[in-house]
Amino acid sequence: MLRRPCAHALWILPWLFAVQPARAADRTCPIPTCDPKLIGYRALQAADAVEAPLIDGRLDDRAWTAAAEASGFIQGRPVPGAASTLRTTARVLVDATTVYVAVQLDDPNPAGIRAPFLRRDNEGLSDWVFVEFDSRRDRRSAFSFGLNPRGVQVDGVFTDDVNYDVEWNAVWRAEARIGPRGWTAEFAIPLTQLAFSGDASGDQVWGFNVYRYSPQHGESSNWSPRFAGLPGCVSQFNDLHVTLRGAPRRLEITPFVAPRVESGAAGRDGTLLAGADVSAGLGSSFVLTATALPDFGQVEADPAQINLTTFELFQTERRPFFVENAGAFAFDAGLDFATRGTSFQQDTPFYSRRIGRPPAGRVPDDAAPEARPDATTILGAAKLTGRTRRGWTIGMFTAATAREDIVVASAAPSHEVPLEPAALTTVVRASRAFRNGESSLGGIVAGVDRLRVDGGLEEQFGTGAWVLGLDGRHRFAGRGYELRGWMLGSRVEGSRAAIAAVAADPRHGFTRPDARQAWTPSTSMTGAAGQVRFARVAGSWQWSLAGERISPGFEVNDLGFQRNADWTLVKADWHHETTTTDGWVRRWTFGSKNLGVGWSTSGEPRAKTVDAFVRADFRSYWDATLEWTRDLPALSMEWLRGGPALRLPTRDTFHAVVDTDTRNAAWSAILDASASREPDSGSWSVSLAPQLSARASERIEWSLAPALTDETVGWQYVAQPDGRFVVARLRQRTVSLTARTDVIFTVHALLQLYVQPFVSTGAYDRYQVVAAPRAARPSDRVAAITTRLLSDDRIAARLPDGSAVSFDRPDEVLESMNATAVFRWEYRPGSFVTAVWNHRLDAGTA
Repeated sequence: MLRRPCAHALWILPWLFAVQPARAADRTCPIPTCDPKLIGYRALQAADAVEAPLIDGRLDDRAWTAAAEASGFIQGRPVPGAASTLRTTARVLVDATTVYVAVQLDDPNPAGIRAPFLRRDNEGLSDWVFVEFDSRRDRRSAFSFGLNPRGVQVDGVFTDDVNYDVEWNAVWRAEARIGPRGWTAEFAIPLTQLAFSGDASGDQVWGFNVYRYSPQHGESSNWSPRFAGLPGCVSQFNDLHVTLRGAPRRLEITPFVAPRVESGAAGRDGTLLAGADVSAGLGSSFVLTATALPDFGQVEADPAQINLTTFELFQTERRPFFVENAGAFAFDAGLDFATRGTSFQQDTPFYSRRIGRPPAGRVPDDAAPEARPDATTILGAAKLTGRTRRGWTIGMFTAATAREDIVVASAAPSHEVPLEPAALTTVVRASRAFRNGESSLGGIVAGVDRLRVDGGLEEQFGTGAWVLGLDGRHRFAGRGYELRGWMLGSRVEGSRAAIAAVAADPRHGFTRPDARQAWTPSTSMTGAAGQVRFARVAGSWQWSLAGERISPGFEVNDLGFQRNADWTLVKADWHHETTTTDGWVRRWTFGSKNLGVGWSTSGEPRAKTVDAFVRADFRSYWDATLEWTRDLPALSMEWLRGGPALRLPTRDTFHAVVDTDTRNAAWSAILDASASREPDSGSWSVSLAPQLSARASERIEWSLAPALTDETVGWQYVAQPDGRFVVARLRQRTVSLTARTDVIFTVHALLQLYVQPFVSTGAYDRYQVVAAPRAARPSDRVAAITTRLLSDDRIAARLPDGSAVSFDRPDEVLESMNATAVFRWEYRPGSFVTAVWNHRLDAGTA
């Protein structure tokens, strides 16, 4: 589905709130195609629903005739800012418990309306209409409810004005019908599913928008303007005047029983898990959600991936309890910059996947594990989210996880070895918007307290970790410019051995033999990080300039996600977009998005990156993007896994993406291809990832996504025998296929099938020892060594100085198969029955 484009936004430094007083400024057209008659702020009055309309998709109830009409929609695409070519009107009613919306969507060719059966929350190729409410009127957050002509429901929330979270779910009703004029949609959204500022009574003003997408016409439009060149999304909503009689109380209790049968080499093992979720409204503004002994089985397992770097892979959160109202805890510490296999984009002080993770403790070498748990038991979790009368958005979260032990068998009788201590995780997040949402200030406090860190765990785990931070944003000059910033401080405590293990991680750079800062043994480690970004976010030309600094001791991976430390980075990006009225290209976009220079905090060069991209949207509704990135010579502090910094040579990367016409109801395809070349080290790679989506019928949709990667890494790290660093040429070939099928019986009952086979082979040769890692000539940085097999899994090597060493043979073959079948039936709004079958096979040889 063609989602609504939103401008990027930036963070602020707190003292800048005094720069400009609050004022209400009308919009101005930022691009030539904008129609100034439609750009101004508008208001709609919601009518009092004396009698609730029947939600059947027919707009023939008398109540609708008394409601005011919202019309005059504005294109988002294909001509941004122009009047919509399709007439759309909307009306709103409110009673004591519910807000009702009726939308008439005219279409000159009703036979061409796309109306497939889809699973709930699948924004696939279809006609769509969304109604969106900023019920707090903070111009930063909003609730979005979507419907297609078959009555398929999707929903999500906006946070921080521009970020959209599709994982949020609400309980609401809606129906749609296709008729001779086009199609109609009718919504009934309980007030309990929205959030308010203060009491939910009396006269209020909400932000409001209606969004429409028509595939056959290739057009998206909105009642509130939303198109390229305007800053923000929620801050652009028009006004909806409503009179509330007080929000009803909300109390939802969802008990669950989850029988599970697992098959393995030892046979089948059956378990029965039971627990409950509770959600209660506290006043009109806060919601308390709690879960006890949750079963967080996932419909789709995390995809298999090969990771040859020292950097952890980011995995998306899919667990419903953690997804709901996640925006209240969001603290965006990321930066859209990547170099040499690492990225700064997902960095955050709170990463909910840490809770319930697989136990991280070591199993004794002489022990044969009988059963290693694949997750840490979550005893319970609770969170409170809402908004105070003074405008502060508050999120408070806590979760308790159990101590995990493993039964091991050795020469002695079987005994238990602890793998993970019990822990209590707490997060408090608060933020407030000022000046009609044009500025904001926020803070976060988060911590992990571990209990019973004994039995050998005291050398592996700290006793606690904490992070404290501030963030903010200031938008000025008619909302055309933004300044954002954040600051974070971290502290980890534990035994000297545990803290030394944290400091020894290559990202911190303390243990490198050539490090300019040394680690002093201690029972704690502290650090700080911060970022400032200044940007132009409106108009055809947009740009940003950012600076970030991360101290060597900064560490938040006990409760957040952090790939990098010991960085000073300056990053810039820019782009220009223009829409044409004739020719075979409808819109051109070009610019750079990954310009950056980085150093260690002691001044060593870590990154020099330049790039360029161009995108063309054709009148045929195909589009193509071509990108080029060059990483200039720079030091990699992590390449040798705690060894000296290695100077890596120039690397060029090319990336191309081609999308077919998404208006095609029968099929669509994407071709994603990339290639890279690093001649001075003998490295190169080629990757192809096509994707085909098709509909066998209105009720059956399937997709195939094969992927092929052929890669050669000239200086792949292998081992550190006797303090010498050995690298080799790695030839890695990876093939995978992801296949999905949705069979829709009704809009409330479906069957999902998912299969992903994965095979990867890695072969090593040309073994070399690192001789002069910072030498000017690449050929001087490594020296060839002679090797021979001692056994199937051990290699002997003769170094240039005549000394002999040995190390494990790194060649390997990895195979996996993930398969899932899910039947889901929503027998009433918010209540469902789910049956899941899952098969996972992992195998590997070295």
